[in-house]
Amino acid sequence: MPVRGPDIKDPSALTRLGDCWEETANIEVPLFREGEGNGVRTLWDNAVAKVMDWDPNWLTELRSLLHEEPHVKSLGREEFTEEED
Repeated sequence: MPVRGPDIKDPSALTRLGDCWEETANIEVPLFREGEGNGVRTLWDNAVAKVMDWDPNWLTELRSLLHEEPHVKSLGREEFTEEED
């Protein structure tokens, strides 16, 4: 399923994304392996969800799944063990 981008001709979309950028431009973003940290990713997700008309909880769930991915967390082979059922 293709993912569409925001309508960049919509002034409210540009304003919302621009405001989010202004709010977070000087905030250091922690690596995924460091966890959620300062909440900047939540601010980004909420702005994108609003502009894209997506459920922000869905993006939060996706971000949580991403945090658990060994490759995203930069875990080496010896650091990652699959949980047994």
